[in-house]
Amino acid sequence: MKLPKAFPKKEYGKAYRKVHYTNGKDIETLKEARGQISTAIRSLVKMRKKQKKRPTKK
Repeated sequence: MKLPKAFPKKEYGKAYRKVHYTNGKDIETLKEARGQISTAIRSLVKMRKKQKKRPTKK
């Protein structure tokens, strides 16, 4: 899974650990964690886009 540049790992830390440190023990949690990661990425990308659209007022 490829992450966008400057993506804070803190955002999906728990899910990340779930994916990378359960060696196929619990497939359900793996799926769940992957979903969490992708949703975290999606929301962050959305936030970035919003920030680009409207610059902060000075």
